[in-house]
Amino acid sequence: PETMTSQSNLGVLLARAGAFEEAGTHLEAVLAARRQVLGEEHPSTLTSQYILANHLYAAGDFSASKSLYEHMLDTRRQVLGERHPLVAHALLGYGELLRDMGQPEQAMRHVELARDINFDAYGDSHPTIAKSYYMLATVKAATGDIASARPLFAESLTRYRGYLPDNHPQIAMVLTAYGEHLVLAGEADAALPMLEEALSIRTARLPEGHWQTGVTQSVLGSIRSAIDLADAGQALEEGLALLVATRGDEHYQTLRAAERLAAHRARSQ
Repeated sequence: PETMTSQSNLGVLLARAGAFEEAGTHLEAVLAARRQVLGEEHPSTLTSQYILANHLYAAGDFSASKSLYEHMLDTRRQVLGERHPLVAHALLGYGELLRDMGQPEQAMRHVELARDINFDAYGDSHPTIAKSYYMLATVKAATGDIASARPLFAESLTRYRGYLPDNHPQIAMVLTAYGEHLVLAGEADAALPMLEEALSIRTARLPEGHWQTGVTQSVLGSIRSAIDLADAGQALEEGLALLVATRGDEHYQTLRAAERLAAHRARSQ
């Protein structure tokens, strides 16, 4: 078991560094070993299923991630019960996947259920509730309901700032998403300081060349483009180049960055 834990930790670290293929090899091996040694319903096997499903999502393999999430959710419900916090944890991950697969209405149902489970288990002040607010905000925004998303983003940011250091990467995560959706609401000026703060955090706290830094650079570039700042193109190009280098040409985050750069070039003509 200790060897499997070490191999799982290695896979997670490789994924964080952007070595997705190598990470996936380790995580798949750990899941196979735990299934064989511990059984399908063992807590460690369920944890490995979640880690691999989340990795597949991050790597852009939505179909494989969805299949594993659904299997893992069914098993967690059977073993732990319908309203266990670990079921809620998996529901948030599954909702995030569905959102990025273009199914925000389905995602909303899972995220709202996760919020209710977490509220019943922990109360309103637990840090887990901040993630629920963040996920609800992103899903609302994905449905086009920017007006409803804005107060949810603000509540999530307030809660994260209440228990995390100001330069924590999770705060940068909220700032990046919040700022991007403010742009969609026509509030690029309000979004600009959010993205500048997010980029400062990710540059300082993440390894050099991290893909999340590329996402923030790209979003920041789109905001600068919206308010006609001269360095918009450079930020967009740098963000796209970083994502191509770390995630590949066909990853959904890379494709989004390419769309932002194309929109800027069309606007500049």
